[in-house]
Amino acid sequence: MSCHHEASGSDHGHNHCDHDHVPAPTTNASQSLYEYIDTPHIRALNQDPECDATKVFKPWNERLIATPKTILNSDIDIDEQLILYVPFTGQVSVHSILLRSTADQAAPDHVKVFKNREDVDFELAEDLTPTFAFRHPINIGGTISEESEEVGTSESSSSQASLQNEGIVEYALPRAAFTNINSLSLFFEDNHGSEVTTLLFVGFRGEFKGVRNQGIPISLVYESAANPSDHKVAQAPNWNSAKMQ
Repeated sequence: MSCHHEASGSDHGHNHCDHDHVPAPTTNASQSLYEYIDTPHIRALNQDPECDATKVFKPWNERLIATPKTILNSDIDIDEQLILYVPFTGQVSVHSILLRSTADQAAPDHVKVFKNREDVDFELAEDLTPTFAFRHPINIGGTISEESEEVGTSESSSSQASLQNEGIVEYALPRAAFTNINSLSLFFEDNHGSEVTTLLFVGFRGEFKGVRNQGIPISLVYESAANPSDHKVAQAPNWNSAKMQ
């Protein structure tokens, strides 16, 4: 399934995939940005205290591993919303977001993406116009298991049909809007009816443009990049607190 829905102030209520705005993804596994994620500085709002948000970002050959220790849940004692702040080690162009959830009511529904902002909390996420927004389906996903399952990294496993068979949905991003990216914030606004939102895998594909030298990005593009909580604060979010009313 290939759903693409470019955000605008008037289309957040649409209940379909808008194929007119963003072309279908033409990415491959070698464009994974996994190794350029600044993993130690990933932050989450309203995650289950038993979860580690960094574990949902996996190398490609581990994308189907979904054990209780490698998934991300929202805090059942609060609500179903989640925010993930994902910084990169340098500037990147992000071509697509890959998302694997459970195929049930815990799958996220409305997802908003904000670029190059470190201050997105729940209040801002509700008020700001996102750089991109999409809806995630309830009927495509995987299951949580104690069994580890590593899989291959061949290009054939990156076709849209193959991704869908693995429970992964790839969302193409408008290229012009997602160049010169230092960080992304993902707001999982709601789900399909569960008290908890569950994520099994989050990935990004694109190009690494270079590290920063005294704040100036080096003009360097790699063609292949393989290798394999709380609520509503006015200032910068307190990423270590619980989500409070």
